[in-house]
Amino acid sequence: MNPYFSIIIPTYNSEKHIEFCIRSLIIQTFNDFEVIFIDNNSEDKTISIIEQYKSKLPKVILKSEKDKGIYFAMNKGIKLATGKWLYFLGSDDYLYNENVLQKIYNYTSIENIEVIYGNVLSKLWEGKYIGEVNEKNIYNTNICHQAIFYRNSIFKKFGLYNTKYIIHADWEFNFRWMCSPFVNKKYVEEIIANFGASGTCTILKDDLFALEKYYLYTKHSFFYRFSNVYICLKHYLKNKEIILTFKTVLLFPKFIVLCFFKYQSHE
Repeated sequence: MNPYFSIIIPTYNSEKHIEFCIRSLIIQTFNDFEVIFIDNNSEDKTISIIEQYKSKLPKVILKSEKDKGIYFAMNKGIKLATGKWLYFLGSDDYLYNENVLQKIYNYTSIENIEVIYGNVLSKLWEGKYIGEVNEKNIYNTNICHQAIFYRNSIFKKFGLYNTKYIIHADWEFNFRWMCSPFVNKKYVEEIIANFGASGTCTILKDDLFALEKYYLYTKHSFFYRFSNVYICLKHYLKNKEIILTFKTVLLFPKFIVLCFFKYQSHE
C-alpha cells in the first residue's frame, strides 16, 4: 500500500544538519510516510548518518549520484515518490513539531484540495514567513517549498520543476498552480517547518529567473485569469523590476488580444 506522504530531501555534504532534520521526522505522531533522500555524491558522513537512522523511519529510499543542482534532485524525488502527497524538505530544515504531518493529514483527508500550505520560521526573517499568498501577490512573494504540500497529481498536471532556473524554479512552479482556477488550494495558519539559514537561495541570485520573471507571471496569469488584464498591464508598464526581453515584447500583444476576447466571452 502506498504511503500517504512522500518527503523528499536533497542532500549534499549535509553531515552538520541532516541528523536534526531526520529526527524531526522520527518523532512525528503520524507515520504513514516515506522519506526519499536524493544525495549529490556527498563526500562527508551524510550517507552514513542516513543509514544510521534508516531503521527508525517508516520507509526510506536513498539514491546517491552526481546531479546538476537542487531542482534536478527534487525532480528525481518526484519520479520516485509513491505517496498521495509530496513534500520537500531541505537537509538543514526540520519540521516544526511532532504534530505537523498529523495536522496536514487532518486537513487533506476531509477536504478535496490539491495544494495546502502554511508558514515557516527562520532566523533570516526574525520570525514567521509568509502568510497567505494569492495570484496577485505571488509575483512579489514566493511560498517556500518547505511550507507546501502538493497532491501527487499536481506534478502530472503541471510537469516538473524547470531546471534552467537554478534558485527560483520553485517560484516559477508556484506561478503555474497559484494562477490556475482549476487547482483547489488552501492556506492554513499552521507553522510547518523551520527554514535553515544556510539555504542556497540566501546567498545566490537567479539572474535568468529575474530576467524572465514577469513574462512567466503574465503567461500563466493571462491564460488562467483573464479578468486580470488591467492589473497585469499596470504592472507591465510600471514595475521597475521588469527587464523587457525580446520574447516578452513580441508575445505581450498576443496575450492582450487573447485575454480580451476570452474575457469578453464570459461577460
